[in-house]
Amino acid sequence: MSRRQVSKLFFEPVIENQVVEYSYDGTEKHAPKATLNETTADMARRIDWRTIIGPDDTLEPLYSLRNLRISNETPEVSLEESDAQHAEKVKDMLEPDAGPWALVAKQLHTALAEVNNLLDVVRIAKDGNGIKVASVAPNSDGINKVADEAASAKVFTWTANRKALIESRKVFQPFIESRRDVADLDLFYKELREIRKFYVVRKNGECLVGDLGYRTYGNKWIPAESFDIFRVEECLRSKGIKHNDERVKTMVEVDVPRHLAVRTSLFVTIVFDGTGDDLFEKRDIRMLKKQPNNGNPPSPDGEINEDMLEEMESNGEKPNLSRMAYWMNALRWARETLVYRDLFTQLTRECASLVGRSCSIKDNIIVINLFENVMLKIEKCESPFVDGELAEHGNAFLKGILKAYFYDELRTPPYKPSVFVSLPNQRTTLPDAMLGPFATEAYKIEKRCVQPKPLVMKILAVASHYFLVKKVTEDLLEFQRTYGDPVLSWKWQRVTTENSLMHANFYLRGQDAMSSTQFTIRITTDDIEIVPRDGHPISCGRDNVPFNMNLHLQRANFLLAMTVTLVTRLNYKLLQLNINQQDSNGRPAPTIFILNSNATRQIFIQFFSNGATPSIATRQILDYVPDDASEFDLKDADFTPIDLDRIPGSSFMKQVDNLLSFLNN
Repeated sequence: MSRRQVSKLFFEPVIENQVVEYSYDGTEKHAPKATLNETTADMARRIDWRTIIGPDDTLEPLYSLRNLRISNETPEVSLEESDAQHAEKVKDMLEPDAGPWALVAKQLHTALAEVNNLLDVVRIAKDGNGIKVASVAPNSDGINKVADEAASAKVFTWTANRKALIESRKVFQPFIESRRDVADLDLFYKELREIRKFYVVRKNGECLVGDLGYRTYGNKWIPAESFDIFRVEECLRSKGIKHNDERVKTMVEVDVPRHLAVRTSLFVTIVFDGTGDDLFEKRDIRMLKKQPNNGNPPSPDGEINEDMLEEMESNGEKPNLSRMAYWMNALRWARETLVYRDLFTQLTRECASLVGRSCSIKDNIIVINLFENVMLKIEKCESPFVDGELAEHGNAFLKGILKAYFYDELRTPPYKPSVFVSLPNQRTTLPDAMLGPFATEAYKIEKRCVQPKPLVMKILAVASHYFLVKKVTEDLLEFQRTYGDPVLSWKWQRVTTENSLMHANFYLRGQDAMSSTQFTIRITTDDIEIVPRDGHPISCGRDNVPFNMNLHLQRANFLLAMTVTLVTRLNYKLLQLNINQQDSNGRPAPTIFILNSNATRQIFIQFFSNGATPSIATRQILDYVPDDASEFDLKDADFTPIDLDRIPGSSFMKQVDNLLSFLNN
């Protein structure tokens, strides 16, 4: 058998500092890395000085300068005393000797430390987990004893803390109850101050009464417009009241009159007659968030919806919805109902005395004629007095204007206040001053004191103007989208409720050298006017057809002016220009008749006011020979029409420029 070759394997510890101490949990405490001074001292201690200086001499270094220094300060010290002091210092520097086996013991301790390090390295190489730090476990009896002591200490701590909390609760409970009452009282007075910011509140004995009216001031209240204020306990409103999709705490309830416990809305709309729709159809504005009732009666702090209200009314119950709602919402809804009812009543009374306009009133709906088949519809709708978002119908602008006019009439005093006017000192007596009440004629007084217009006439004027402004704006936008050559731009100069003015102009895109044509559009309550640069207004009435025709006429006049400018620049001769020319249908169609510089060709251009493309025709002029042709034949020579689609150019003026440049040669 062949002898196997065995390779030698040596296990050595890694290079690390010497282990100074092993703790009970297996942690090793290594000595710090030696400094230069420590290394030098260690190497010096390894030198056997006895073999160098002899066995009988001292270990004092020969290079020490201490014995060579002669001190004048201590001459009295003898040689023997100095040797004794030096021997004590050298004795402190020498390492103590523990016997002949001290070196062996030290080497064995070092070998043991290296073996332990080697075992740690082998375990790490085998397991790969490193050193696991763990405490030394005591015996099982000690563990159980410690666990029992910890459990008993925890139980004692919990019991002591519980007793301390119970005692502290008994001490602070009266203070908490009194503080809660004070907080509730503060909340009640805070909400009461908020109510007094918007409504007049007074106290009658033990009752708090507020006023929803807006026409009377001071102590003159209308009982049908007053409401009661109550304070409720927190236990009845534990969950709060819903307000703006949030739960809020409240200590106040209000009780408004039953005839005001309904949510009322007013809608103003412009409608068209002859479309087949029913103008007196009632709209449904009740778009409330319905929640399941599950057969439970509504609680004071819960929400009530329309289904629950119908179920309660079918059972014969008549709940007070105003006390179930949040006081801020209830007062706001009741005030809106009162205002809208008075506003609608005033409109109904004024519509009965309208002259020159047809008006119909049916089921809280007023329909008034504005223009031909254009009607103004004012509708009053009601919904239950419960929380929820109501549907918005009608025009918000007209509704806001109607309310503003109504509030303005309320703020205006019914009569003009008396004012004392001082006159200057004068010697001569004025003739009019002696006439007394007959100093001014009656018609002058009536002319000076203009009677205010009724509310219905104001809203009719605003609605008419609003409708015409909307129509003009839509026509201008449609014209801009349809006709981009030339470009139409416009901006508002003055905008009011009954008279508006805008500036409009035509210009060529990319040709700033040529001037633009400006004109003005004036909109009133019953007419639309276009005022050109010459200042003569063109009335378009309330119809779209005349307005669009005049708009195209301004476009044709602009193209005509730009063509004249181009003809002058190219040295063409202007033979005729007629801005009052009409087409075969009698509509305005200005024309221009020009001759090239060589007098060999005539060009005729006509612009239309119906949005059609301008027509261009040309004819050639031959040499005139009296014997061959007559003057009559020359006038009746036919014109050849030119197709603009075959002429290069991105705009009409560029096509005309290319055409005139070609025909000028």
